[in-house]
Amino acid sequence: MKLVLVVYEAGVDDSVTELLRQLELPGWTKLEGAVGFGRKGLRLGTPIWPGTNHVLFAALEDAAVDRFRRALEQLKQGYLRPPAIETFVLPLEG
Repeated sequence: MKLVLVVYEAGVDDSVTELLRQLELPGWTKLEGAVGFGRKGLRLGTPIWPGTNHVLFAALEDAAVDRFRRALEQLKQGYLRPPAIETFVLPLEG
């Protein structure tokens, strides 16, 4: 098992949620309104540093991880200006 952690721009939440529905993941948890700094700069949810992120957690069998990551990358590339969607994979004991 792996824990897939996805940090993505709040503005693409509808697209990510639809992707989750299409992939029929066995379960996931989303935290909304995360702030921080990354490759796309500061996102603090303020007028000076607008925008926030969402953080998605999904516990997946090893075989499903690559499929999920590929689907997220395809979603990202489907935008004229690709949004921030970063994926991290961690070992998981359950």
